[in-house]
Amino acid sequence: MADEIRPTMPIPPSPPVAPPPEDKRRERKKPSDDDKESDDKPKQKDPDDDKGGHIDEYV
Repeated sequence: MADEIRPTMPIPPSPPVAPPPEDKRRERKKPSDDDKESDDKPKQKDPDDDKGGHIDEYV
């Protein structure tokens, strides 16, 4: 008996649902003309000003 694993409740089949919200995300992923222009150019990073915005070493 100890070797048998039985679910406490039967898992009901999931009901049919509307298309997942991933569809909206896919539409957003399509780059528009403005996005294409910005993607072609490498983004300039701000120079590190050593103001302590992040911790380099834990003491």
